[in-house]
Amino acid sequence: MDSPVGDFIRTQIPDWDDDVIATARFKAFSGQRSDWEARFQFWRDLIIKVAEHLGCIIIDTEEVKNKWFVRGGLTPLCLNDVLMWRSSKHD
Repeated sequence: MDSPVGDFIRTQIPDWDDDVIATARFKAFSGQRSDWEARFQFWRDLIIKVAEHLGCIIIDTEEVKNKWFVRGGLTPLCLNDVLMWRSSKHD
């Protein structure tokens, strides 16, 4: 991900390019909430940071899923859950 968003993410998340960590972060949520709560918060907070960095007032969910966090052609499987929660909470 060589883009202004990718460069910004790397300043916020120093281990962004670590393949082992990325594999864990990009998994879907499963099991008990306590098993994935930290990962949920990671993505929620990162979405907010990127949106603030870009000056977005309204977040385009398709852009978040298909542009912001694409890594090696893959997107985080848990993003739909995070975005749906944000939408339902009007966050």
